[in-house]
Amino acid sequence: MKIAALAAGVLVFGISVAASAGVGLDLLALVHDIPGGDTLGHFLLIGVLSLVVSLAFVRRDAPRPWRAWRRVVLVLALLVTGDELLQLVLPLRSFSAGDLLANYAGILVFSLIALSARRKGPRTVDARGPVGEEGGR
Repeated sequence: MKIAALAAGVLVFGISVAASAGVGLDLLALVHDIPGGDTLGHFLLIGVLSLVVSLAFVRRDAPRPWRAWRRVVLVLALLVTGDELLQLVLPLRSFSAGDLLANYAGILVFSLIALSARRKGPRTVDARGPVGEEGGR
């Protein structure tokens, strides 16, 4: 799952770099032409990144999964904030508070989905039996 998180991060980073370099602007223009498409795109793209990263780094059997979840949310929020603030100085990009809010919403919603899935998913099993159940650890 950590490889999937890395791949998702590279994809998002690549899209940001490509947009900053003016590559693929025709495709991005199609997204912008759809009413609410840019905001929805930010919400979904960063949200899916958050989902994958949360699934990779927030373990269900950890003593305090909320601690890891907060770390994931904070790191992703800092990264998207930095990316959006960087657009203030890039000639082909423009800062948007709406995009930033959509990114934050995607991080929050999708990371909570991942946390919920982790809590309801199968428990880790080792040689001593299921973790957290009688007969196990």
